[in-house]
Amino acid sequence: MNNGHDSFTLAERKNKRILSEIYSLPHYGVPHPGLSSQTPELMSQQSRYKVILRATIEATELVILALIMFICIRSVVQNYVVMGDSMQPSFESGQFLVVNRLAYKSINASWLPEFAEFEHSFGTPQIGEVVVFPRGGETGYDLIKRVVATGGQSIMMIDGVVYLNGEILPEPRIVRSGSDSWGPLMIPEGFIFVLGDNRSNSMDSRVFGPVSEAVLIGRVDLRYWPVNSMSRISHDFD
Repeated sequence: MNNGHDSFTLAERKNKRILSEIYSLPHYGVPHPGLSSQTPELMSQQSRYKVILRATIEATELVILALIMFICIRSVVQNYVVMGDSMQPSFESGQFLVVNRLAYKSINASWLPEFAEFEHSFGTPQIGEVVVFPRGGETGYDLIKRVVATGGQSIMMIDGVVYLNGEILPEPRIVRSGSDSWGPLMIPEGFIFVLGDNRSNSMDSRVFGPVSEAVLIGRVDLRYWPVNSMSRISHDFD
């Protein structure tokens, strides 16, 4: 009995030695399933790379999102600063304004088969509205003026007083001076006649004629700087 027991014990010890020898063998590119071939330094370096990659992706997404938002906002509104005194007393030089670019835009979806007859206009210029449009020419700057006549209307000025369709246009806040007289002038359809509120110091339709509605950038809807002048813009002469 002792011999058998001794043989069993000897075999068990031999097996343990074999197992021990297996686990102590060097791993030539084939790691044991229970062991990791990566050193702590390598794992730490890979973790850093993952963090940097994740941060780069998130930053890129934020930049793209900000760019999309900027483009969308700029297609709806645009900010301007008033330079000069041609619109006094309504607007002073140095004031910051927000222009509604959709005010006179229209949507035409006729290029889509499902919306062949769909066309929507946000609006057309009205008497008293303050608009912004490009001056063109070599300077290329934009102008801010007030609409005093639209397509199909007759306008003239007698001794500085504006007559629209033969009747005096009420302009209690307009700065008049001099005895300027001209007209009558019939405004073509699709055009507007604009004047500065400071009539004695304004380059407007009296100089360059009626303005096409197609070139209008938008309508001035808000004044936001200086803070004490912040207000929505009144589009009338009262």
